[in-house]
Amino acid sequence: MSVVMIALEELTVDLSIQPRKVPLNAEHADEIAAAVRAGQDMPPVRVYRTPDSEHVLTRGFHRVEGYARAGKTHVPAEIREGTREDAVLDAAASAPEHQTLKFTNDDKRNAVANVLKVRPEWSNRRVADHVGVSDMLVADVRRQVQESCTSGAASTKRVGKDGKAYTVQPKKKEAGGKAKATAKADDGPAARPGTAGGPDGGGAPPDGGHAAGGGGAPEAAAVDAPRPAKVVPPPALDAWGIPVQPHAAEAFAAVPKFAELVRAIDHARRLFDEVANLAGGRFLTLPDVSSYRRGAKLDGGEYADRFVHPGLEQARKQVANARPAHTVCPWHYVEAAHPADCRTCLNHNWTPALGGSIPDSAVAAAKAAFGVEG
Repeated sequence: MSVVMIALEELTVDLSIQPRKVPLNAEHADEIAAAVRAGQDMPPVRVYRTPDSEHVLTRGFHRVEGYARAGKTHVPAEIREGTREDAVLDAAASAPEHQTLKFTNDDKRNAVANVLKVRPEWSNRRVADHVGVSDMLVADVRRQVQESCTSGAASTKRVGKDGKAYTVQPKKKEAGGKAKATAKADDGPAARPGTAGGPDGGGAPPDGGHAAGGGGAPEAAAVDAPRPAKVVPPPALDAWGIPVQPHAAEAFAAVPKFAELVRAIDHARRLFDEVANLAGGRFLTLPDVSSYRRGAKLDGGEYADRFVHPGLEQARKQVANARPAHTVCPWHYVEAAHPADCRTCLNHNWTPALGGSIPDSAVAAAKAAFGVEG
């Protein structure tokens, strides 16, 4: 494993692939920041470098936040090559490495849902092994994902860990609304746990491969169906773990769009460097247009240096800092009355990420008002 130091601003921190229901635990991030300031070594974060040179953070969201709070500009990182979908899958499989802040059941369900959005054809057993949960839980989450899917019929194709494809039968509704699995005459023996009619509801055979007893090649029976639409919902909780309140719901509905905008700016930053390195981009390299910045150290010993445009760099910071983060203004929860011209929330009673100017007592009071500990 090759570990490099990568600039925090080079990272794409997309909370939609972070499996945790509460993306950031401020107390845990502060503990990491204190350890970093004290000179304690931290395990490297993991980053996927996509084909368009985007550096997507998949593991170490709290470590990145901790390094930022400690005033650091770079973080040690293990860089892997892969697509954005590979990054989603890697983040979903990160539960076993979290020993200090373990995954909750909700976190595990979110991880399963993220896998199913990019790999709906995977069998329940394969998803369960990938995330580290039971296939019963996967079946339950799959049902919820399919019910929320608006792109048409759910896929009946499954692929096991061995790479073999097979087809599961759609469920029929019994009287009273219960779902009942059906089996064809050539499906072999009666359905049993782990097969097409088993309790996992997903048709995964015990070995993660195709169902036994059919006698025919399961690959030939596989049916291609529309993949569920990839939908990134707005967060249900804010950065403090407070449920998003009705007055802020419309604002927080824009959070996925903020993430999309940051990705678009990151793409523009990479494209600017690419064009600046072309023969026709010479005038983009003039000192009053751009600057040349040192990037992460690569495996070969070279650096991923790049040309940066100050306007694009500033735009990324401004967009990231303006994203809705807190569903209430903490100044509502101090003894003094909330100012009529509050510069923290602009009288919207929700705020973007807050800096160190907010007293800890105000934050603690706001969280306590909603029963949030820590």
